[in-house]
Amino acid sequence: MQFMESHNHRKQRRPAPPASGRGHDTAVDVVTAEQVIPRATLDKVNALIDANRAHSPVGLPTGLVVAAAVADASAACLREVEAFRQLEAQLRRKARLFVARYAGKRLDERPLHIVRCVDRTTGRESHCRHFDSHALTVLIPLQIAEDGSRNGDLLIYRRRRTPPSTLVNLLDKARHGAQRNLPLRLRRTLTDFDLRHGRCDRVRCVPGNVYAFNGFVTQHANLDILGGERRSLLIHWYDPGASAGVSTALRRIRRICDRLRGA
Repeated sequence: MQFMESHNHRKQRRPAPPASGRGHDTAVDVVTAEQVIPRATLDKVNALIDANRAHSPVGLPTGLVVAAAVADASAACLREVEAFRQLEAQLRRKARLFVARYAGKRLDERPLHIVRCVDRTTGRESHCRHFDSHALTVLIPLQIAEDGSRNGDLLIYRRRRTPPSTLVNLLDKARHGAQRNLPLRLRRTLTDFDLRHGRCDRVRCVPGNVYAFNGFVTQHANLDILGGERRSLLIHWYDPGASAGVSTALRRIRRICDRLRGA
């Protein structure tokens, strides 16, 4: 298992705990761990997703997620891999330090698991800059779309925000929500501008690798997809509680929708 920083793609010669990021010495930097998840495990997780799709009466929701239970089962499959368990433990230790300094309160130790399946019909989910509600985001690509300039790759913005107050965090969410409603072509143009001017980096994701960063202070997005389907498992840890309950309410609504789709 090898680690590398996604900002400059320099490989480290030996495995090491994630380095601290610029600006906040207890924030989780953008880290890539190569060849963590075996192909057999990826195949097992993709089979779970296929089975969920086959038994869903309405199919997958546009642009979003398979049922929460399938996402939980997918994460459990990954945690059968010793290298992944060790990596996740390292990342969690670093993230706890950040949240303890920022929030100064007891942490919820339960992770949030999300499986996203996107293709050319789900452009609403693409080129949407946002911050996560959680301090640690772990991304595991399960299946990539067709190669090219539009394959859903991760975009990481270089300038990280200072850990915000609740008001500032909600204002950022409102701003990003407004941007999400812009036409896809315009959002893509804005992304191209940011890439040309060095405001963000494209992270070329590979199934079997693991990508991790502090999504609470790191703005990020995804490219759109021209052909094929991209599948990813997202694991979120440690919500500092800076959304005045809005994020929690949205997650509850999503789970209710999952149950209704499975009824």
